[in-house]
Amino acid sequence: MKVKSSIFLLMLSFSLILVSCNNESSNEDREDILKYKTMYMEFREPYQWVTNEPEPGMVNLEYYNGKIIRKNGDIAESDPFFPLYIISKEIYTPVVYEEDKITITKEFATLGYSSDYKKEIFLNNNQIEKIVKYDQSQIFGADTTFVYYENGRISKTIKRLNTPLNESKYFYNTNNNLDSIVMRYYKINPVNNSLYIDYNSKIREVIVFSNYDNLYNPFKKLIIFDESYFRALSENNYAKISYQGYDSDGNVYLNRVKNWTFILNNGEVDFSQ
Repeated sequence: MKVKSSIFLLMLSFSLILVSCNNESSNEDREDILKYKTMYMEFREPYQWVTNEPEPGMVNLEYYNGKIIRKNGDIAESDPFFPLYIISKEIYTPVVYEEDKITITKEFATLGYSSDYKKEIFLNNNQIEKIVKYDQSQIFGADTTFVYYENGRISKTIKRLNTPLNESKYFYNTNNNLDSIVMRYYKINPVNNSLYIDYNSKIREVIVFSNYDNLYNPFKKLIIFDESYFRALSENNYAKISYQGYDSDGNVYLNRVKNWTFILNNGEVDFSQ
């Protein structure tokens, strides 16, 4: 049971790396979000804030010409085998834009050195084609995720290490809000050693998003960051997220739920409160 839970949480960290640049256009006439509390995001768990800093648990963003160029406040771990995640303002994330690529790294302000976290987002006609990511927690090296679209929205992603590992399908409701993500692992055909997805199998991992408001979503530009990726995919703001893992008999072996109560400021959700 512990192994299955660990696999599912690893899948979440993989799925969080995906991005779609098309969502940025609807934000152009709105004020950019300048800061938000980590409690509303999907950081790796368990984590703790550094409490002796100003506004502990707050992330601040810097922009240039409408693009995010730096995130002040991020998460890091001390050991991939015994993960202890810490969120600190001393960890900042530079974002570098090239014609067909976005590169995101992590730096430590006080210590003056970089972590081995690196995410390269490759673009094709202003859409994400693939993402290559490496950090300390991925002991098997870099992973690559391929992104597929339908009707201008992410509909499927395929994650691979040396070979395809899993496939995630995305489902949306009629309000263009993300309803759920269903992930299944590839299997090996023993006859010819080919890889395939068994869609009849009851083994799957499901993330469900619900309790949406009808308010503006300020996170669409933040789709490039792991922890805000899920929020960036929808038109509005979900207040509940649930994770379920199903075994071969269809029984739930993992069930984790998070709820939020939003605070409004001038008719919009204030994610800094």
